[in-house]
Amino acid sequence: MALMLLTPEATTLKRCAFDQKQNNLKTTARTAMHDLVVLAILLYICYCVIQEKKVDRAAERHRADPRADYRGHRNYHRPSHNHRNEPR
Repeated sequence: MALMLLTPEATTLKRCAFDQKQNNLKTTARTAMHDLVVLAILLYICYCVIQEKKVDRAAERHRADPRADYRGHRNYHRPSHNHRNEPR
């Protein structure tokens, strides 16, 4: 039995089996990378859609009341200094 494992045919069969395992691992790794890339693309698309909805909501709020975004700011009630030095 031990001598059969050393024959060239057995060595070739072992090498073929090893190559097949390596190919399976490469295919599995390639598939996993492909899945990760697809998942990353889908997550990016979801992120973009969520950001777009946030921008739309902010624009809608601004259209309803343009000063609403600045109400909580510390300078909201102070007069504008843009025209301070204009002659009357």
